[in-house]
Amino acid sequence: MFRHDPAAVRERRKASVEDRRVWAENAGDGMAVLHASMTAENVRVAAARVDALASSVCDGDPRRDGARRSDAVFALLSGDVFECQCDRGDDCDATIPAPAMVQAAEAQVIIHVITEAATLDDPEPEAEPAPEAAQPAAVEADSEAAASATTVPTATDVDDAEPTLFEGSDAGSVSEDPEPADPVAAEPDSPKEPEPKPTAEPTTTRAYSPRHSGVGFMDGYGVISGDYVRELTKRTGAVVRPINPAGKALSPHLPSDPYRPSRAMSLFVRIRDGYCTVPGCDKPAFAGDLDHVHEYDHENPATGGQTTAAGLATKCRMHHQMKTDGVFLDDQYIDATGKARQIFYTQNGATIHGYAESGDDLFPTLRDITFTDPEPPPKHPPPQPNAPESPTRRRPRLADTHARRRQERERNRKALAGEQPDQARLNTQDSPPY
Repeated sequence: MFRHDPAAVRERRKASVEDRRVWAENAGDGMAVLHASMTAENVRVAAARVDALASSVCDGDPRRDGARRSDAVFALLSGDVFECQCDRGDDCDATIPAPAMVQAAEAQVIIHVITEAATLDDPEPEAEPAPEAAQPAAVEADSEAAASATTVPTATDVDDAEPTLFEGSDAGSVSEDPEPADPVAAEPDSPKEPEPKPTAEPTTTRAYSPRHSGVGFMDGYGVISGDYVRELTKRTGAVVRPINPAGKALSPHLPSDPYRPSRAMSLFVRIRDGYCTVPGCDKPAFAGDLDHVHEYDHENPATGGQTTAAGLATKCRMHHQMKTDGVFLDDQYIDATGKARQIFYTQNGATIHGYAESGDDLFPTLRDITFTDPEPPPKHPPPQPNAPESPTRRRPRLADTHARRRQERERNRKALAGEQPDQARLNTQDSPPY
């Protein structure tokens, strides 16, 4: 809908922005609920302020997280003092900022919004051909649609459709295009058609190019319209950062540490996944961890678990820890269409396929970003000398665990390869669910 009917999306958002409000309702038992509707980026900023104040107490505070956040909201709205409720007295090590200091933290809130570079440009109207005998009508653009264009700093050799990240985060929304004027009818009694005369109120004939009906993705919220993206770029503090301004193959990891993904690789994987890849989890990708799907071999990185786009997946901190503890086993492969697919295996033998859609579907040009190939594995792995007093094991326990998981993945892949109908269906371009 965002791409096929951008005018309807624009009108819905305009109505929603105009309908923002604050209201309260009775919750019973002497409690009430305070609601506030506002733009998505303002909610992220407000929530960050609340979390910053609520997390400033010491470890001895007896309140739950929700209760502390509720008290923090009241303190920020009323200007009252937010205090730690521990019983340590002078031994309390809480550092609680004043409400004014918490409000100043707005500039430190980072909101990740992903879009293609072409979406950042203001829509350019396509002039429709006027009748030969008609005088040119005056063009009168409304004040909102005539906003100044946003300049995106991109290199000349970079494709305009390359995904772009900008950080920060409302300017007015863009109204729907004016309707074209009706043709002027000729006088019925006239022997020939006179030249049409302009109407008393000049009208505008505009049509937006399909290439401007782009979309964006706000981390922690979801898909947003191209108009909303352009509004966010005009917000004070917004920074536009192309992922690959040079248009060359990027390094997959840090030069000093092949285990750590590079900034470009980190952005690529988080944009591709969008959320935690574990089915049923909706934690934002930029708030999660990058997990090596195949366990990384720190002794010899080239032999397994290398830092590549196909070998990394986003997981929230909880599911990342669960996988590390052996609660489940996962695998990731690139299908015939070039899309990353995830499969999860539970301890009771169940096989669960990952999400059918990802950032690849939202930004197809994401696949145009390439990374350099990892180093090939050595022919003879270097020896691993044991410490003088260490037990003479064939290999460490962690290495045994990783080897066992690799063998289990290999068995699962062979079993999956035998399911030709299911595998073929995964590689088709049919609409989900698969």
